[in-house]
Amino acid sequence: MWYVVFCAVFGAWVLLDGFSRRMGAVTVAWTLGTLFVGPILLPIYLSKRPLKTCEVREGGTAWNVLKNFAILWTIVMAVAAFSALSTMGHLATSYQSDAERAGAGIGMFLGLGLLGVAWFVPTLGSALLGFLLKKNSVVEQGPTGPLFGADSRAGLLNGPAGLALAAFVSLIVVGALTLRESPVSPRSSAARTGMGAGSLPKSGDAEENGWRLSEKTSEMDGTREVILPLDAESEIPGIILPHRPYLAIQCHGGKPDLAVEVGTPIQPESGQYESYGVRVKLDNGAPSSQRWIESTSGVALFSPAPARLIRQLATADVFLFEFTPFERTATTVRFRVSGLLPNLVKVAPVCGIRLSAN
Repeated sequence: MWYVVFCAVFGAWVLLDGFSRRMGAVTVAWTLGTLFVGPILLPIYLSKRPLKTCEVREGGTAWNVLKNFAILWTIVMAVAAFSALSTMGHLATSYQSDAERAGAGIGMFLGLGLLGVAWFVPTLGSALLGFLLKKNSVVEQGPTGPLFGADSRAGLLNGPAGLALAAFVSLIVVGALTLRESPVSPRSSAARTGMGAGSLPKSGDAEENGWRLSEKTSEMDGTREVILPLDAESEIPGIILPHRPYLAIQCHGGKPDLAVEVGTPIQPESGQYESYGVRVKLDNGAPSSQRWIESTSGVALFSPAPARLIRQLATADVFLFEFTPFERTATTVRFRVSGLLPNLVKVAPVCGIRLSAN
């Protein structure tokens, strides 16, 4: 995907640049060529395009083609590395163990090493060959070609600044597409006992005060399942991009579960397995230290006493959840939980919760 974005953005730049240089219909051919083989054809275009007033091209065609190739290949590898890091950052939220995360780290290191070699060898080779073929006696001064005799000043975007802007736009688009098309849904990784993306509410489900109520009935045995997710008030830093945690209540067969999905690996504790120390706070009450159970994804934690906590949330306005992300300091997530009670009343039998209990 990143390669298509790269060629599309630079193809658009060639189209605008070519028409500004009065190249006519041949501009379309250069644009189409850039769309398919951008890193190869674009250096040739830059070495052959007509020059505007005050533009200078030195060293001959061979030198300029190889020089431009070295520059553009560096940009290509930068976009590729950014795309790889973004994808790995999103995939990291689905890893289920420290071993998987360590393996992913090694894979990322090796992948970036291969990208480094793929960048260094062609760039160094083209630079050395270019210096050997450079002809210092060849100097072209604009205006040339169809621009000869015309006062056509080069704009800022016609030179290196334009290429840099196109590269920056490519990075933005690649990042946006990676975030949108990541195979790991922001809410699919909280699953421990069936709490996954397939059971999460859709935009059309009932919503009250931020809570989204979704119900479904099993076709097999007719049992009901309920899920109530609530987004945190703000995002927290992720491995690559920020992530908005969410709290989810799921009920099935008269048994409730409550999880907080934080979207980032959690700092392991020496001698502790599958549980982590957290602190929770309701409204203005005192913080309470607890040990929550790790989800299979490694980026969500489950309350050890969900029924009791759900009853407390039903009468609270604010819920604070403090945990420690991997290799970072403790982070507090804030949830505005007011509005849970009206939703919970509708599904209390499914959750097996008596709201009158203390």
